[in-house]
Amino acid sequence: MPPVPADERNHPKEFFSLCADVLLVVGTNGVIELANPAATRVLGFDASEFAKLAFLEQVHPDDRARVERAFHEETERSEFECGFRAKDGSYRDIAWKLQTHPRAGACYLIGVDSGTHARIAQELRDSELTVRALFENAAQGIISVDARGRIRNVNPMAEQLFGYEHDELLGQNLDILLPASLRSTHTRHRGNYFESPRTRPMGRDLELAGRRKDGVEFPIEISLSHIESNEGPIAVAFINDITERKSAHSEKEKLERRLEHATKMEAVGRFAGGIAHDFNNLLTALSGFSEIVLDELPKDHPLHEGARETYKTCQRSASLVRRLLAVSRRQMLQPQVLDLNAKLGEIEQMLRGLLGEDIELRVKRSRELGFVRADESQMEQVILNLVVNARDAMPKGGRLTLQTSNMDIDDAFVEHHVGIRRGPHVLLTVSDTGEGMDDETIEHIFEPFYTTKERGKGTGLGLATVYGIVQQSNGSVWVYSEPGQGTTFKVYLPQVDRSGHQADDDSASEDENKGSETVLVVEDENTVRLVSVSHLQKAGYNVLEARDGVEALRIAAEYEGSIDLVLTDVVMPRMNGPDMLRRLTEQFPGIKSVFMSGHIDNAIVHHGVIEEGLAFIEKPFTRAQMAQRIRAVLDDR
Repeated sequence: MPPVPADERNHPKEFFSLCADVLLVVGTNGVIELANPAATRVLGFDASEFAKLAFLEQVHPDDRARVERAFHEETERSEFECGFRAKDGSYRDIAWKLQTHPRAGACYLIGVDSGTHARIAQELRDSELTVRALFENAAQGIISVDARGRIRNVNPMAEQLFGYEHDELLGQNLDILLPASLRSTHTRHRGNYFESPRTRPMGRDLELAGRRKDGVEFPIEISLSHIESNEGPIAVAFINDITERKSAHSEKEKLERRLEHATKMEAVGRFAGGIAHDFNNLLTALSGFSEIVLDELPKDHPLHEGARETYKTCQRSASLVRRLLAVSRRQMLQPQVLDLNAKLGEIEQMLRGLLGEDIELRVKRSRELGFVRADESQMEQVILNLVVNARDAMPKGGRLTLQTSNMDIDDAFVEHHVGIRRGPHVLLTVSDTGEGMDDETIEHIFEPFYTTKERGKGTGLGLATVYGIVQQSNGSVWVYSEPGQGTTFKVYLPQVDRSGHQADDDSASEDENKGSETVLVVEDENTVRLVSVSHLQKAGYNVLEARDGVEALRIAAEYEGSIDLVLTDVVMPRMNGPDMLRRLTEQFPGIKSVFMSGHIDNAIVHHGVIEEGLAFIEKPFTRAQMAQRIRAVLDDR
């Protein structure tokens, strides 16, 4: 039977126009005779363009043989999937259903864009996962309630706030979470809300009281929204525990009392500083006379005990005055030329006894250490306070390292370390492997009466005293710490010669430490990275910079030249320095490296962060120190 011409066939045109899937009619010659609007939308061809296309020629070459067999099968219906070329030349994965029409002499094909459907399905799944994640991990309690007050759903934070398990709340009336005094009024308010559901943001008018499973009541703040369901509107309440806000007034009073106390102590320090000379003279006299009396009186004399107690009281009074003056930086110092190496040698045995057997003490003294001008007893107090602080940070034991070194402070270092002075310094570093501190703690660590210890176990004067003594000795103190990574305190004291005069700044020439090699600087702290890059560029190096290990690997892979050395921080987000260096060494087997950290190298090695023997530079460093270390590593010195 001859085929019926295309324009005489009874095609359901309205169906073609409304169908969301691709519809094609292919004649016996294999040419597309008719296409619906969805085909134009998915494949890009208009009606006139479709009429010139042979179906099989649009099929991806890899799929063509299989599709051709489907066309020649004797069955009236078949299904297949293939890549189908669109107008832009790309191939769309389309699943086809083929229906032959013997009388019309044509084939009808219905196609579904698999990629689009898969993408939509994935987007729906992603949206559902996102909503679920927000619901499950929200910092607010979330409870949904219907018009009858029945709880439809709760998130984990709501369970935590009210002390119930999830299944204990589902289906219960919301009254279970309210004090008895609020239940009747809440029923009325709930009815009013469902009559006209609307979003109500948090405010004072939405502060209520909640009731936990154990019966304890607590203040809450809520905001309301709603969603529509098949059963009507559902109210969604977002709940915050505002116990802390309610107690803010009380906390403010506590803070004011602490500030008043600190102010009083500052006033005491100022007052003591004004009369320190006379008062210490009086204490000296009282103490001396007490000793004379004790020498003259036999031990069985009735006044002997009183004289002995007077002597002890004088000593305690003198100690108290010294501590108060240290905090206010007004203590009477007796500065002299000191060798910190010798001082550490004198007190090392005492420090070991102070630490106990579970803490290993390492003392590293720099050769040819410069001299400082300071009060010997006060510097001993600085060392003792830092050691005791480190001991308390290592309740389970650990390692404490005391290290001395010489350091030249240059203008770049001064620019980024407020308060420190330019020129030669002696650096005392005290580093522990303890619990470490977060940024907020570091911010307050030198404040008087600030302590992280339990009540009764710390006065908050130890580190404040350290700060005061160092400042009055024309020095500076700096702290570097990260939670779980230990703490390093660095005390900078100006160098003096043997006569006590401050040493001249005799920094060596930088010419011998210049270079032209390519150095990759990897540091997450912007200021440290910028300073390091500036130092190296001034020394003549070609410098690449990255904010972390991941970015460093990308930059190295894209860089067309060779990288001679990587200068990297140890602890960084996403990927730390050692891990990054291991990956980088696979790309550049001969690359050299220098690690930098605020901890001294012994502490870093002890934690297993870097291997012993690797090149290391300790933060903070001067331009000369960096240039010297980089040059030495590049030259294999």
